[in-house]
Amino acid sequence: MRNRQALVDAARTAFGEHGLHAALEPIAVAAGLGNATLYRHFPTRAALWQAVLTEPMQ
Repeated sequence: MRNRQALVDAARTAFGEHGLHAALEPIAVAAGLGNATLYRHFPTRAALWQAVLTEPMQ
């Protein structure tokens, strides 16, 4: 759960600064994780984007 949250937080920042097509590897690095962990939690860019958008509404 902590890794997932770190990825969502890093993605929110990256997507805010670079748009939807922000590179995913820097998101994983910013979260202090590897690409494999990112893809384990979010197998697609759309899944990550959805988490970034829906989390504040929950």
